[in-house]
Amino acid sequence: MNKEKVILEEIKYWKKNQLLPDHYCDFLIALYTYGEGLPEETQEKSSSKFHIGILLDLLLLVLLLPLSFLLVQLFSNQTFFQVLSFSVILLIVGGHWYYFHQKQSIYRHIAIVLFMLIGLIGSTAIVYDLLGTGFWLNTLIALHGVGWVVVGYLKKMYYLIASGLIAMLLFIVLIVI
Repeated sequence: MNKEKVILEEIKYWKKNQLLPDHYCDFLIALYTYGEGLPEETQEKSSSKFHIGILLDLLLLVLLLPLSFLLVQLFSNQTFFQVLSFSVILLIVGGHWYYFHQKQSIYRHIAIVLFMLIGLIGSTAIVYDLLGTGFWLNTLIALHGVGWVVVGYLKKMYYLIASGLIAMLLFIVLIVI
């Protein structure tokens, strides 16, 4: 690479990571390309491929929710396989959350909601198979509602607070009826 290409790559890096304001980077790019600018086609193609990849990844991530319902039916009365399969699914969703959290992406909230819902589905299925209905299953569901509220309060995620309160309210209504 010649010196100008190295400088242009560095300026693109600054612009992408917002190390300099955009108008400064645009000025420097114009200066080093003698007013021609950078070819935008390659940037748009890589950006669209990235967005399609993220959307496919999110689609597959959301499909883990119906898969967890299927696993409950498939592995009913087989607690070991339920624990194993839900652990794997929760690790996949947790890994996505970590990736999206590192990128400061809005998609991390999808991973959080899926983690909470799949955790609820998995834990209730396992407790139901081990202990049946009754006190422990009811306690587990109530603890999930309380946990959602606490995590939502600590992390300032109001959708978790609302979900936890609605879940606890519905749970109380079901017990009373």
